[in-house]
Amino acid sequence: MNFISHRTAAAPVAATASLSLMLMASPVPTALAEGEVFDSGHVDAFYVTAPDGELTLSLKEDITGSGVVHPGNDVTLKVTEEAWNDATERIDGIGTPTYYLPQTQDSSLLWPGWDTQPAQSAGYKDVDLEFVEVTGPGDIFVFETAGFGDIQPVTVEGALDLVSGDVINQAYPAHRHVNWAFTDPGIYTMTVQAVSNGDASNQVTYTWDVGDGEMAPQDADDAEHSTDDTGDTGDSDDAVLGDASPNPQSPSDAGGESHVSSGSAPGVANGPAAAASAKGTHKPKETKDRSNRKERTDRKDRKERRAERTAHTSPSAENVDTVAATGYYDSGQSLLPWGIGILGLGMLVLGLAVARLALARGRD
Repeated sequence: MNFISHRTAAAPVAATASLSLMLMASPVPTALAEGEVFDSGHVDAFYVTAPDGELTLSLKEDITGSGVVHPGNDVTLKVTEEAWNDATERIDGIGTPTYYLPQTQDSSLLWPGWDTQPAQSAGYKDVDLEFVEVTGPGDIFVFETAGFGDIQPVTVEGALDLVSGDVINQAYPAHRHVNWAFTDPGIYTMTVQAVSNGDASNQVTYTWDVGDGEMAPQDADDAEHSTDDTGDTGDSDDAVLGDASPNPQSPSDAGGESHVSSGSAPGVANGPAAAASAKGTHKPKETKDRSNRKERTDRKDRKERRAERTAHTSPSAENVDTVAATGYYDSGQSLLPWGIGILGLGMLVLGLAVARLALARGRD
């Protein structure tokens, strides 16, 4: 009879247990969504419909066809390296270069937006897009460029950054595009549900693959203050990016690209039915306030530390073309003297013309 030493037999077991503990303790990277990857073209990421009267959230794209509908959690929204842009560095509330997707279409980049028009047939006109959970290696900003380059938030909270618990209110049926910006490369996710008339749609987790590089490691300060949804938050920071308040939307949609299409949108009849899943639970927003304030406070701290690290570095030359695309440009010089000079020259020319006309009439 063969006997196996207890010590010898225990060694592989101990090694296996140690390996299992190591694997459990190791951070698991966020996986890409299975399915197609879209890196350019028109996408209505938040496509709100109501087949058979049931509020439904999915995704619609005009890349593989016209009005092709997907469940949303089966595709990856790719933000390429071409989106890297220093135009956002001069925007108050962002202050850093980002991977930037403008609200006006750039054929080389992804053009994401949302469309709530199909849901109005079932009486869903005022729709909230609730961001149940937002994850990623960096900050996300979403905002509009209004007339004269004014930067406006689109969330109900009135901040430019987008965090878990934020809400975008689409007060009337619209097809709309805004600016998106991501500070760091890596995988971001947004778990979103549509809410209207007290009804909540299914929840969809959207995956964004930003940049081509690896996620940069956090420094000691960033690691210590990394976003955490647990624990007390201390003093609240209700408006990290300033006292901006959400602007009420009107059908003119002065802040962003609003498109009103005639007739029903392509793919409404059969696409959303395949995309529908179990309805999400509509939890009161007040239960998320603590983690929301904590996340905003941590992000503010990271921005302040980033500003301190770059305070003594000379800014790179500003790309006027890309800045113009955001509708925001600051030359660093006052244009008032130029305006006064041009106005004075115009008045002089007008005066000479009037005098010449008076002389001509006097001769007659």
